[in-house]
Amino acid sequence: MYRSFEVWVYEEEGVLARYRCFEILETGKFCVQSKDFYRRPVSPSQRGQLELQFLELLLEERPDVRSGTFDSVEEAIRAHEERFR
Repeated sequence: MYRSFEVWVYEEEGVLARYRCFEILETGKFCVQSKDFYRRPVSPSQRGQLELQFLELLLEERPDVRSGTFDSVEEAIRAHEERFR
């Protein structure tokens, strides 16, 4: 079982990022599945596409398998950043 939650970060002027995070309830570990970027103007179609991508990734592979697990959400976010740098 997983609990999903979001972490929002202001990246730079006019850019907002959302990390799609999970807590693995059995272990208390954390992982990040993906990171979404938003710029103005935010359109309903952009939001819909990001939600669809979130679900497709989740159906494709368990988030902890995709990214590994970490003791804190901060560690999971750092690892995600390193992986996609």
